[in-house]
Amino acid sequence: MTVYDYLKSLKMDFTSMARLFGIITNDNSYENLTFENYITKSRKMEMPKRFMIPQKNLLDLMTTINKMVKHESCPNNLRNRFYNQKKTIIRYMLRDGRVSDIYGQGDYYALIIDGKYSFHQPRPFLNHLNFEVKGEQEYKSDGISIPFDEKTYTDFQVLYYIYTGQFRQSREGYPKCPRWAKKSKKEANS
Repeated sequence: MTVYDYLKSLKMDFTSMARLFGIITNDNSYENLTFENYITKSRKMEMPKRFMIPQKNLLDLMTTINKMVKHESCPNNLRNRFYNQKKTIIRYMLRDGRVSDIYGQGDYYALIIDGKYSFHQPRPFLNHLNFEVKGEQEYKSDGISIPFDEKTYTDFQVLYYIYTGQFRQSREGYPKCPRWAKKSKKEANS
């Protein structure tokens, strides 16, 4: 099975497929791959046998990574990427009604996801979203940091791209493949 066929089977939007391709191939040069190059390269490459989707919970990993990015061993670019990804996940989960018990805490919101995962998000990151704040509290930071682990971070990245790609594909109707992309003969006939 080609990488293209494997990723297509996950029913994600095209952007997430291209990003996940870079992780699967373990090649950072594919991180900002154009769609056209992604199609060309992924259709020629067989799916590596070593790649497996982590059998972990996205929010468990997000909790762990949230502690890792506070440690001095975490590279700044990965810290910044995580915070943007965390914001996206929380926004999508707000839309899905999975976020509850939202409290204002100074410049932040304290949120509970799925009744057990607690996160803070700067107030401006959640602007223009429809939610109800239960009240104001004093800001409480857990202040816990743990050393950075690249494997755990990569596991989170895989689950992040799958979650957000499937969310966008199913909820927002992004096309699986841009119109301009050349389709294979098999796809054109289906």
